Amino acid sequence: MKKLFFIVLIVIQYYTSFSQFSVKIVNENFNSNMMRWDVHQNESSEMQIQDGKYSLSGLKEGTAITSAVEVPHIQQSNYAISSSLIKVKGIDDNGYGLVWGSQDANNEYEFVISGNGQFKIIKWEQGNKIELLPWTYSTAINKWDYSKNVIKIQDLNHVLRFYINETYVAALNEQPLIGNRIGFVVNEQMNIEADYLIVENLTTIENEPVNHSLNAEISNVEFKGASSGDEIKYNETAKVEMLVTNNDSKAMKDIIVTIEPDETVNGLEFNKILMIDKLDANASQTLQLKIEANEEITSRNIGFTINMMNVKGEKLDSKRIYIKTIGISTMYEANNSNTQDNPNISTNQSKNSITSDTNKKKDKMDGCSKGCTTVGLIGLLTALILAVL
Repeated sequence: MKKLFFIVLIVIQYYTSFSQFSVKIVNENFNSNMMRWDVHQNESSEMQIQDGKYSLSGLKEGTAITSAVEVPHIQQSNYAISSSLIKVKGIDDNGYGLVWGSQDANNEYEFVISGNGQFKIIKWEQGNKIELLPWTYSTAINKWDYSKNVIKIQDLNHVLRFYINETYVAALNEQPLIGNRIGFVVNEQMNIEADYLIVENLTTIENEPVNHSLNAEISNVEFKGASSGDEIKYNETAKVEMLVTNNDSKAMKDIIVTIEPDETVNGLEFNKILMIDKLDANASQTLQLKIEANEEITSRNIGFTINMMNVKGEKLDSKRIYIKTIGISTMYEANNSNTQDNPNISTNQSKNSITSDTNKKKDKMDGCSKGCTTVGLIGLLTALILAVL
């Protein structure tokens, strides 16, 4: 009976995923500690299993804590790791997430997110940090305390794919595993809870060859502002639309589109990486990029470069777009000129209402991991290309 149930389960998994099936080698729900997770309490950290969750707390400033267990049966290629994580409390400008391919805390990979909405991919080698992808903002991340996020790493056909809440956020060339330990990392003073950890070995049934053709293009790039076609104001949301076309006779996979400003930009939040999982032969897909402006935005014209490449780092196409931003001071000057003709509104009243907005708490956007370091936006594309080569 048990043997029959196992066969039925494999058949169900095969027909559900069509081109592949998986074998779960870890299905941890933290109802016990059979896998021997680190459980302790001291002045630097606290780790405990209770109520079906694994709680990890970093208590000391300037430290990072990790907890990982051996998974001896994980394959070197074609595997998936996923976990549901809750940020209970703590700082928002640092990382927490998954470690994998780990030998120890100084030799491992990390896929971390931050409370203020960024993610990062790191390799530690002999205690030296190698940024495979620097801090990158993503609207897929649920932010702040009590937020829940499902993060996933998938290695399939020699490509590493990264997902946040089922959104495909980044891809890299496959990296060799250093060790077979998998677990969690928490940086600085923060408390997180892991709801589950699933590790799967993937078996490809139909190994579809990856098309690395360069015959693709970006067209019809258009900025659509809320009140004007070429500008975005403080507290407004706009979007950039573009058409991506595969002109090849074969389907293309893992297309990376990056959006990089010419200069450092404060006050704009947008995804700097857009991913296309698959684009069929001679097909097109419309991409939409949402841009939000907050109180830090200033008035100026900003140029952006849109680059499209494959996972090997080969450039497919490039386009330019210019966006005009309108800051609080410019809006105040316009409002102030309008109040001169209205005897019921004083200049001081108008100014005070704007000033109260500028005194709102600003979001921190400089998340970091194992020692805070920030990376400029200009370095994003360079780091991504180096990582995939």
